[in-house]
Amino acid sequence: MGFMSKNIVNIITDRRNYLPLISILLMIALLIFNQFLKKEYSVGKLKSELSYYIDNELFKITKVNDSLRLALEKDAQFSWNNLNNITNSAKLGCYIYHQDSLCYWNTYTVTQNIPLIFNSQKDTIVKLNNGIYLIHQQFLHSYLIITFKALQYEYQVENSFLKPSVNPEIAVCDQVNFCLDNEFEDNSILIERRGIYKLYGVPKKTIVLNKTDLLFLYALYLLMYALIILTTLSLFRRLHIFSNSKLLFYISFVISLIMIRLADYYLHFLPLLKNSTLFTTSISPISFFEFPGNIITNSLLFFLISYLLINDLKPPWYRVKSVYRIIGYFLVTWSVAILVSYFILSILLYNEYTFITTFNENYQPEWILLVIVLFSNGILFFLLSGFSIINRRQPLKKLYLFIVPFLFLPFIFIFKDELFAISIVTWLMVTIAFLIGSTTNRFRSSILEVLLLLMLLAGASAWIINKTIDVKAKKMQEFTAQMLSQKNDPLLEYEFSLMANNIEQDDQLKSLLSSETETNPLLIEQLLINKYFNSVFEKYKIQITVCDSSDLLEIQNEKNPISCTSFFNEFKTQSGTPVLDSTLYLMDTHTENIYYLGILTFKLKNNSVKRVYLEIVATYVPEGIGYPGLLIDQRAQAYNLTNLSYARYYNGTLFYKFGDYHYPIILSLENSKLTDVFYNSNGYRHYIISITNEENVIVSQSVKSNNMILFPFSTLFLLFALTASILYTIKFIIKNGLIHSVTFRNKLQLFIIGTIIFTIALLAVVTLIFMKNNAIDETKKQLEEKTYSVFIELQHKLANEITFSAVENVQLETLLKKFSQVFFSDINLFEPSGKLAATSRPEMEEKGLLSKVINPAAYQAIMINHQPSFITEEKIGSLTYYSSYLPLFLSQNKPQAIINLPYFARQSEISQTYFGLLATFINLAVLIGIIGTILTLIISRFLTRPLFMLKQRMAAIQIDKPNKMIYWHNNDEIGALINQYNLMVEKLEVSAELLKHSERESTWREMARQIAHEIKNPLTPMKLNVQYLEKAYQENQLDFPQKIGSITKSLIEQIETLNNVANMFSEVASTQTKTTEVINMGDLISGVVELFINQTDIVFNIDLSASPCYINAVENDMIRVMNNLVKNAVQSFSNQTEKIITIICKSEMDQLTISISDNGKGIDETAQQNIFKPYFTTKTSGTGLGLAIVKSIVLESNGRIWFISKPGHGTTFTMSFPQLKK
Repeated sequence: MGFMSKNIVNIITDRRNYLPLISILLMIALLIFNQFLKKEYSVGKLKSELSYYIDNELFKITKVNDSLRLALEKDAQFSWNNLNNITNSAKLGCYIYHQDSLCYWNTYTVTQNIPLIFNSQKDTIVKLNNGIYLIHQQFLHSYLIITFKALQYEYQVENSFLKPSVNPEIAVCDQVNFCLDNEFEDNSILIERRGIYKLYGVPKKTIVLNKTDLLFLYALYLLMYALIILTTLSLFRRLHIFSNSKLLFYISFVISLIMIRLADYYLHFLPLLKNSTLFTTSISPISFFEFPGNIITNSLLFFLISYLLINDLKPPWYRVKSVYRIIGYFLVTWSVAILVSYFILSILLYNEYTFITTFNENYQPEWILLVIVLFSNGILFFLLSGFSIINRRQPLKKLYLFIVPFLFLPFIFIFKDELFAISIVTWLMVTIAFLIGSTTNRFRSSILEVLLLLMLLAGASAWIINKTIDVKAKKMQEFTAQMLSQKNDPLLEYEFSLMANNIEQDDQLKSLLSSETETNPLLIEQLLINKYFNSVFEKYKIQITVCDSSDLLEIQNEKNPISCTSFFNEFKTQSGTPVLDSTLYLMDTHTENIYYLGILTFKLKNNSVKRVYLEIVATYVPEGIGYPGLLIDQRAQAYNLTNLSYARYYNGTLFYKFGDYHYPIILSLENSKLTDVFYNSNGYRHYIISITNEENVIVSQSVKSNNMILFPFSTLFLLFALTASILYTIKFIIKNGLIHSVTFRNKLQLFIIGTIIFTIALLAVVTLIFMKNNAIDETKKQLEEKTYSVFIELQHKLANEITFSAVENVQLETLLKKFSQVFFSDINLFEPSGKLAATSRPEMEEKGLLSKVINPAAYQAIMINHQPSFITEEKIGSLTYYSSYLPLFLSQNKPQAIINLPYFARQSEISQTYFGLLATFINLAVLIGIIGTILTLIISRFLTRPLFMLKQRMAAIQIDKPNKMIYWHNNDEIGALINQYNLMVEKLEVSAELLKHSERESTWREMARQIAHEIKNPLTPMKLNVQYLEKAYQENQLDFPQKIGSITKSLIEQIETLNNVANMFSEVASTQTKTTEVINMGDLISGVVELFINQTDIVFNIDLSASPCYINAVENDMIRVMNNLVKNAVQSFSNQTEKIITIICKSEMDQLTISISDNGKGIDETAQQNIFKPYFTTKTSGTGLGLAIVKSIVLESNGRIWFISKPGHGTTFTMSFPQLKK
């Protein structure tokens, strides 16, 4: 047990095991967090959340109903405002009936035909025409109060404005869909309260984690992969796998990581994450890169592995400093640029949207695509900026600028289609980056280089986006033309042939047709749709007419009714062609849609025969204007006609057109001969196709303006510039601290650029707000005028009174349809009670998009508050539009109807104009910003040049040498600053002279003191010897002659000492001009060392420059300098066992540097500051003038001398002289 514990302790304390242990702990944490989220998003959690929400809403609805009941009991003549306050604050819909008449409502999008509940049950959940609703009903005397809340919105059509969705107030709205019957038996959740309601919740296949959970889980997932890479690399090294070959080592390492990645890809580690939108929303056609999560994960793995390989292997081309390195780098950069650009193009072509032009903040793939574009261009930015780094290490020769980029031009022609275009664009991009990197260094401006590279990347990415839009537009035009050229639908013909006989034998249909009452075509249509017509018929509109031999039809523009059977038989004979089944005819009506006529014959029990005529018309192209954008069903529509126009020509003559383009009446002979080709005309790109020799179809789309072509570049440049600014700011703060470290030039640049950006942004915001408000006011004004025009026409056409009978309503509907074509707007007419009487677009109510009651705000304004008119903003799905209401007066003083005009067309124009203005301002802002930035760089350099000159001159100021003045001709602030500098230089020269004089006097005093001391030293023994000699003479000592000899010798020695002192003094004080000459210091150093090398036990290491080292000086003086310094180095040794003196002579730029180093005892720190002062010495003997003379000689030779000494380790004296080439 103790042995096992010891092993565990050893494993934990071994640093080499930290990475594996952290990886294991992270995987455990990931699994725990995954299980926690799995529980949070489990079926049980969903059921409890939904049950709680529904119960809570029922409680809220009950309270609101009680409040409504109290309000009605208190005041039978209730106030709309009071009821609105009660219902709207709770966000509930409400209908109140009084004696079966609707007297209050607060919504216009939910049908008022809510099924009544006649038992004791008050609450229920029902499916209405536009969704599933939670409903509470309550009777109060003669009132019926119905309050309701939407649980799920469902529409009979689906498009960009109308999307099925669960009420966003429900916390788990992203996780579930609702239905009232158990359509999905496997995974549906039953939410019920016995006897009250029953609802099924169907969890979505794709789990929609909230943003926090998703980001945290994915961040842990990426961190796990990073640790796996490092752990695998560590294990490979510890196990010594292929330790003799780095190449094999890394090949096996990469293969193992690929195996791990494939195992994760196919085995779905962390299934909750893999089932989220990050790994299920396909944005790319490339395998292993289909989903955003895979793209980011694979990219991270690729760059981590690449970094490890390059950092460890260091390929040879990375170290070569020659043209081969430049060529290799150019080739790698170009290859990566092609791959990245083609990857972005593939993603954009694969998806239906392009984030620059259809950006939606709630649509996750667009944000992911934005991150991918940013990340990809970030890679290219660092690769392209590498040319500048190469140039700084080894300047690119001019020859390279012309040769290197063109070496790769022939390789472009091996590509085809999009790759060919991408290769040309990326080759140009890399070539321009090559030129930028080789030229911007001379301007010494990193901001300019970054600006140019960002412009280059934004331009290339904008080209890819514009190319994508162009390719998509052309494909859509071709596909639309092909679909519009179809005259029949083979699949529908086949399906109809299979079901025709079964329909004719259907007993339920026969029963409906045998009814003694008038047959309701709607019941027959509903039965056919539910029982027979499948998805093939979804894109067709079916009109059913039931006839027997005696039935008559009232045909528009015909005075008398005609026989129903005769009408359809004649129609069939003139225009019909039988298809697979003889009961179905393809009608050639020269219209834009496919038109079929189906004739079903039913033999009834009473031997009578009834025929059902099915007019099956394709609903590809919406008719009229106004609401059609809402009525387009994208599920059934094979193509999208948004922003497209098209025309049909028969025998060269226009017989149908759709859209904004004004087609010529007669097709030109030249264009009539074209087929399957594109051509440009009048600002549109047209695609023409021939259906037959007589019939042509042309699909047209407006050509993008230069403003919109430039818009992607401007948007991307702003995005790149903002990202780069943030990253560079973070880098600068980390490296240098806050703004205090920014230079004045950079502050000036930032201030000017910031002022330009702020001014443009402020101007853009103010102008856009003004234009938007002005456009809204203009829209309201036009809407009022148009509504009043309809009012005048209706007063003119209608009688003195409207009865709103069924027949009259039909006539009104026909009239409103005519008026809608004249006034380019849909028109609704409401009764004084608020009920819809007639509309030019009945499909809106049929499809459940509007109810048959007026907007309650409009009703309250006109009928209760008696306003003369009312304009409001209305909303259906996600479409917002303006709607105008006006009371219609005929012969009476009170309104007999309410006119309503929903104004879609102008709303679309406002949006397009607003977007165009926004694009223009962004383009102008970017253009002005780029020009302003470049001008700012130039102006700031010009303005701050004298400051930099002043800085350099101030840094070069020396007290012992003359200082140059700065000449400035302008009388401005900088001139005043320079004048102060020049004045300071003059004062400094005066002060320097005074300082020199003072130092000279001080030096002479010190020298006199030292000389007096040096003279006193020999004079004292001399005086004593003379006195002694005098005493010996007076005493007549016998050894007097010997004493005279010894004393005379001693006096001569002392006199010699005095002579040496005088000579040294004269050398220090000498002011005579000496003649300089060119000296080879290498030879001089070698000659000086020869004097010492054989006389000592010291090792001399001599390192002389390979080339001759020439300076301009006096040779004898330099010999004295070297002798003195080498002698001092020799005398620095005391008890060292190893005595080394190193002399190095080397060339640095234009200076010759000579250093003499020893490993002797060094110089005490207290003595270092006085080492060059005259008569200062650390030796027991000597005058202390040696180093003073050395410094004087070096300075006279225009050189410098300094030393570094560490007590106990040695001293290094260094001299620097201006070097001569010869």
